[in-house]
Amino acid sequence: MSHRSLSLLFLLALGAFGLVAPAPVDATVVLWSDVETLAENADLILVGELIANDSAERAASFGIYTDYTFQVTSVLSGDVGETVIVRLPGGEDAGRSVVVAGVPSFEYGETYLLVLHGIQPQAYGESGDTPYYVPLGLSQGVWTLESYGSEIEAVQRHTDVVFLDGAGQVVNVAPVESTPLSTLGARLAQGAQR
Repeated sequence: MSHRSLSLLFLLALGAFGLVAPAPVDATVVLWSDVETLAENADLILVGELIANDSAERAASFGIYTDYTFQVTSVLSGDVGETVIVRLPGGEDAGRSVVVAGVPSFEYGETYLLVLHGIQPQAYGESGDTPYYVPLGLSQGVWTLESYGSEIEAVQRHTDVVFLDGAGQVVNVAPVESTPLSTLGARLAQGAQR
């Protein structure tokens, strides 16, 4: 047996006994959707300001999630009250911290345009009638609204995400994309009417 074959056999044996740890996951794989498709599949499209967040272990089998509460400033599609809760995996609770690659982050006081899908509380093992929401396509459904003089730009940040098209091919997406809010709004309206 050659030296190369013995080395490979040794590594396989170590792996079988758990002595060689796999590399940590550095990205989440998400199916790519264009803006119109996101809007077509959304339960709710809104503009809102982050006013609170709360991390907790929701149930033993579901792990730590963070609930982000947004004050709704305008609704482009769907029906919702004055606030909405966006629930995302990850956060801190009882000294434990969980970070999930590809999950968008939010900052207090920032205004966001959100394209959301509603999930009933029973899906999390909870009771109640008020749905939680998740951004469609993770970061694909989240834009930070930033003012530049009289213009408002919708800025999208894609970190720790690999996007694939329907054929399983990688879609190259810039880590930061900026679009005039008026252009994005028109595309979202077109998609919501499909």
